[in-house]
Amino acid sequence: LITMYEPESVWEFEVVNHVRFGNGAVEELGDVIDRFDADSVLVVTDEGIREAGLVEEVRRALGDDVSAEVYASVRPD
Repeated sequence: LITMYEPESVWEFEVVNHVRFGNGAVEELGDVIDRFDADSVLVVTDEGIREAGLVEEVRRALGDDVSAEVYASVRPD
């Protein structure tokens, strides 16, 4: 007997309505991670930001207890 997988047709995605930016924002990243009790994050950026070393700054701010996946294929403005 073979059964076919029927994927869900309705999906839900919740976006947090909080944006923090500016000089020093990376240093406050630990507070944000603690607030959400997160152990993993998705960093979405473009290749220019990655090449500038900013993604590595974010990784350092996250520390060793938080894993980070990086998607750097956003088309820059």
